[in-house]
Amino acid sequence: DLPSQELVAHIPLLLHPDPESCLVVGLASGISLGSAGRHPLKRMDCVEIVPSMVEAARFFDAYNYRILDDPRVRLIIGDGRNHLALTDRKYDVIVSEPSNPYIAGVADLFTREYFQLCRDRLTDRGVAAAWMQAYLIDLTSFSSIVRAFQSVFPEMTLWKTAKGDCIMVGSRAPLQVDFNTLQKKLRQKRVAEDLARINIRGMEDFLAHLVMGKGGVGRFAHDAVIHTDDNALVEFAAPRGLT
Repeated sequence: DLPSQELVAHIPLLLHPDPESCLVVGLASGISLGSAGRHPLKRMDCVEIVPSMVEAARFFDAYNYRILDDPRVRLIIGDGRNHLALTDRKYDVIVSEPSNPYIAGVADLFTREYFQLCRDRLTDRGVAAAWMQAYLIDLTSFSSIVRAFQSVFPEMTLWKTAKGDCIMVGSRAPLQVDFNTLQKKLRQKRVAEDLARINIRGMEDFLAHLVMGKGGVGRFAHDAVIHTDDNALVEFAAPRGLT
């Protein structure tokens, strides 16, 4: 899972022109938060719903760069969706990496309304990234989540990080990524060292994870039903993918 845990943080932070703040929804092992910390951010918030995960993350200190000791980090024990609904903070980058949508209640973090909350908490040039599985899930559920994200972020791109993991990336404004700037950011020592752990050693390796741009996503999901709070499509359909 290391490629997914790292890239869900690196991709949006590398694509944003100059990020200073980041929100990570889901601490777990702390790998994603640790990868975010390799960037020169000024502030990082992390929301984790399970209090015991804070203790568990300590077992991964050797791999997450002891990120919980980083003074830039503010750890919030609570529900990620409630935090987005109630906070008055805005973030340059929001990273959403909940558990699998076939687990009861988790599909609420894959609906159009949830992605709207993410968009509303982004700064003007903010970028959002959301992990989603491509394994043990039916095509209807998968495409409905993609369509939900696209309905909020029309300029979205879809990335593949590992055999069965995808990342949806969207922004409040159309992204204009400068090649030379991206190259320079990839060569930052702390970032480059972290990416080397997953065999990304340059621009070609990084861009090889891009699967679809705006046009490809539009063709793929144009007739999918948007996953919403009201229809709870994935909440009930995703568990069937386990059989």
